[in-house]
Amino acid sequence: NKTALLLGILNRLNESDQREQDFEQSAEMDIDTYCRFYIRQRLQVIGPEGLQVVKIVLSEILVNTELREMYYQNIIEPTFALAEKFFQKWIDEGRIKPFDVPLMMRTMTAMVLGLLVLRLMGDPTVEQQWEQLPDVITDMVLKGIQQE
Repeated sequence: NKTALLLGILNRLNESDQREQDFEQSAEMDIDTYCRFYIRQRLQVIGPEGLQVVKIVLSEILVNTELREMYYQNIIEPTFALAEKFFQKWIDEGRIKPFDVPLMMRTMTAMVLGLLVLRLMGDPTVEQQWEQLPDVITDMVLKGIQQE
């Protein structure tokens, strides 16, 4: 049915089957390098064709309660759980400072999702500087915006 098809597309865009391997690569990199790599990889997966798919599926998620609940339960929650495990490990190893990991994950996700929405709306700055966003996001998250 339509909901199952859209859920399959979302699962494919999320690359759910590769997610754990993506996080495990972090053990071989410093956090700064990994964040830049990971965000860049996620934005490249979407690409121009994927943006159109995101536009269609996002609009459907907003109105289709069944799809929204299935997407959250089957894709979002497991992805957050996996990411939270790795971020907590980085905290425990002293690689990053302690944070409320679930809230931090949602904040980072919101930044990327918000930028996707701005791009879908045709924001010229986001469109023109799309390739620079992984560096901007990483710098803001890891270094903040306050002058030292």
